[in-house]
Amino acid sequence: MAHPRHRAQSMTEYIIIVGLVAIGLMGAVKLFGGQLEGLFGRASQKLSSEVDVTPTPEDPSPEADPDSDEDDPPPPPPPPPPPPLAVENPFEWDPAAHNGTGGFRHRNGAYVSVEDIREAGFDPSTLLPPMDSERRAELLR
Repeated sequence: MAHPRHRAQSMTEYIIIVGLVAIGLMGAVKLFGGQLEGLFGRASQKLSSEVDVTPTPEDPSPEADPDSDEDDPPPPPPPPPPPPLAVENPFEWDPAAHNGTGGFRHRNGAYVSVEDIREAGFDPSTLLPPMDSERRAELLR
């Protein structure tokens, strides 16, 4: 570990260096300030002469605008919104649930009811394996 005096000495050296750099920059700006001002002034004049900054009327009439063409086609309609993101169904059929009679469970392992699946916005009938219609109707009640 460095001795506290050495840290203070290093910090003092950094402060002196930063001060010298600042004094040098102030001298450079003082020396070259006129040239920099002229350089930026010329650039500003050149940019303003190349860009038309005259204001345009808010509601130009068709007579005042010689470039207007009444036969222009209407603009294309906006693109349709993107389809909603597909949400993965977190529910699955578990044949070992409820003493081997089968049931639904969440991905986290918790058993859920048909109502829970419907409330989450999913169709429980899409989770069932092939089975007879009576059993299927019984499970989906």
